[in-house]
Formats: sequence, structure tokens, C-alpha cells
Amino acid sequence: MGKTVEQNAQKALEVLAEKEPDRWPIARDIAEVAGLTPPELNDAIAILVEAGPAEWLRPSGTAPFTFDRARITARGRYEHERLTQQPLPSSGFNTQILRPPSPVGSPYGFSDSDWESVSERKAAIDKLYVVLGYQFKSTHYDSNKLVKNVEAMFRKTVDEYNKLPGSFSVELCFRPLRAGYGEHLFNEIARDIIAADIAVFETSDAGNSKEGTRLNMLPGADSPARVRPRRPNLGGDL
Repeated sequence: MGKTVEQNAQKALEVLAEKEPDRWPIARDIAEVAGLTPPELNDAIAILVEAGPAEWLRPSGTAPFTFDRARITARGRYEHERLTQQPLPSSGFNTQILRPPSPVGSPYGFSDSDWESVSERKAAIDKLYVVLGYQFKSTHYDSNKLVKNVEAMFRKTVDEYNKLPGSFSVELCFRPLRAGYGEHLFNEIARDIIAADIAVFETSDAGNSKEGTRLNMLPGADSPARVRPRRPNLGGDL
């Protein structure tokens, strides 16, 4: 019987724990030391990143891996110490890696199906998921034109990338965030943001005129990039 995804995740965590905190071992080296195939390592690192014990770098052109490098986090070192101090079960594997914390954006918590949806999007290296949060009625811009302009900006960028020699085809999946109340909708919004490769928030109406447009590069950005938008009466020109 083959090892489970969680057992593979623990093996990958052990390899990362052996490295210095500031080292970013490449995916191929992690797979070789852990004895995992690229698909096994892709799933294992995705689980670790979503749960918090690891972080990764995901530029383009890393096939057959879905990431280029990964490293252990402080939470990961805590998890590794906790797991190594516990006696192993008869199977020889300790499979008690902590589950991901519930997203702050959803007071109702995430279900297994929510995390499965996030994992599927994270693993889709041929798709770029972008979400946009904005004020639906604003005195600073026309909401419909803002959505169209932001989508057009990303679509042009993806089209230009796809024309580059050696690039693999990437599909843009652009989605404005919805608004409303209730457990299902809260979870949907949180799921869309967490699963996104890029989350854009237009904050002109947040009470701080210097805030501008915030771009959160997910996951792993230490700080979001911020762009001050020009403010015509219509359009949302970025």
C-alpha cells in the first residue's frame, strides 16, 4: 500500500527541517531526498503551505513541479518538533500534522470541501486566478468600467506572456468578489481570496485617500504592492 498524502507531507517536512531557516531548497532536491515523485511532492508541499508549516516560490516554468523552491516556517519547526517527540504508530508514520487554521475572512470556518477547492486551484499551474474586491457604488469611479479595466489589464499581461518563447499556455480566470451575508457566501469569498494567485482590492472608499489600489500576491507576499490610482469621474483608470 502506497503512502498517503499526509505521510508524504510529513516526509517533505522532515527534509525541509534539515535545512537552514534562510535556505530555499529547490523542488527537485526535495523530491530526491524525500523519495517522492513530482506529483507526490506537489501535493505534499501544497498541504504544508496551506496548513502553515511551509512556504513556497511559484514562478512559471517549473514543470513537472508546481513550485520552484520551498522552505520551512516557524510553525513548521514547531510541528516537526512536536511530531518527532511523539511515539510512532505501528505503521511507522506519524500522521498528525495540524490542519490549516480557519480563514479570518470566514467566521463560520472551512469544511473539507472548501479546502479541496482551494487545493485544486493552487495545483492548477496552467491557470492564473485573479479576484477583485471593490466598492460596488463609488464616487471615485464607475464600478463596471473598473472591473472591465482591471480584467483587461491582466488579460493583456497573460496574452503577452503566452507569446514569449518557451512559455506554457496560461489561462486567466478573473472573478469580481461578491457581497452579501450568510455562511455559504462568506466561505465562498474567503475561498476565492485564499485560492487566488493575485487578489486586488480597490480601496479608494476606505477613508484613506493615500491607500490607492492594493494588490496582494498570494501566497507568500511579505507586503502587498500598492498603486495610487488616478481618479477621473468615470473609469477607474489604473
